[in-house]
Amino acid sequence: MKTIVAMFDRVEDARDALDDLVDNGIQRENISLIARDVEGHYGAELEGRQTATSEDVGQAAAGGAAGGAVLGGLAGVLVGLGALTIPGIGPVVAAGPIVAGLTGAAVGAAAGGLLGALVEWGIPEEEAEYYAEGVRRGGTLVTVRATDTEAENVVDILESYDPVDIERRSEYWRSEEDWSGYDPNAEPWDSTRLEQYRQQRERWESDYGASDFDADYDIDDYDYEMGMDDDTLDIAEEELRTRTHMRSDPLEEDDRLLGEMGTGRFDEFDSRFRNHYNTTFYDSNDTYEHYMPAYRYGHMLATDPRYTDVTDWRDLEEPARRSWEEQHQGTWEQFKDAVRHAWNETKRTLS
Repeated sequence: MKTIVAMFDRVEDARDALDDLVDNGIQRENISLIARDVEGHYGAELEGRQTATSEDVGQAAAGGAAGGAVLGGLAGVLVGLGALTIPGIGPVVAAGPIVAGLTGAAVGAAAGGLLGALVEWGIPEEEAEYYAEGVRRGGTLVTVRATDTEAENVVDILESYDPVDIERRSEYWRSEEDWSGYDPNAEPWDSTRLEQYRQQRERWESDYGASDFDADYDIDDYDYEMGMDDDTLDIAEEELRTRTHMRSDPLEEDDRLLGEMGTGRFDEFDSRFRNHYNTTFYDSNDTYEHYMPAYRYGHMLATDPRYTDVTDWRDLEEPARRSWEEQHQGTWEQFKDAVRHAWNETKRTLS
């Protein structure tokens, strides 16, 4: 899977891009958005609710939330649109799978709210700082999880809606404001400060031609280079505003990994997992072999040294579910008990 990221100055552009993505077959469940809610009107309207409806968001927009009715229209496009507060940024409207990282459900993310969530999604930390700072300064961030076959079309669509050149934007921050990096402890900007920044930035971009951009590219011609670690492959070119990252999810279950594990320590637990299958799924029409990948997956999570310190299944379940669903869409509810049992059994035995 690839993580494709774009920042927009205008929430209208982000909304139009999302409409286009969905119209072109990109699943809503794979699209995330984060936008400032400067005055907190969405938070006040949606307090105590898990998700927003078009009516909910429209009412909040009428109260003066950032983007107004434009953000209201996002409720019909995105999954789970709601309001929360991010340290250093302030109130935001957020939707999509990245929300789990913002609310602490992700495992292994770096500290810092939005910064940590972006790093956990496979974005190099330096670049993640740019995007977190962009949201802090009023930008709208869009991320898309895409397959290799979808990626080029996603990039084409996002590029057509005038995303921010994040490298050039960071040059402005450093040269004109002596910016040295994203600070999750900074005070959020209010609407007056955001408007001052917008005017100053636009004058600088006009003077230095920062808006000039040649969007001609071929995704097949990119040079590949390693990102921050072995789990991230940055394939972005300097002239491309939309960034694409290859993410090898540390929790991703694939046929190669399961094949390697088939002759490893999993065999030591096989009889126990069979017993669990016989007592738990005995009335199922499916065989043990049908459930075996779930037991292997849970065993893998428990033996991965990166998660040695995770002792509570609740801290692992959400990212484990996301990774499982990438390979076995719509099957988590059927197999989650087998995954959890294998994780618990393996952790208990090896501890």
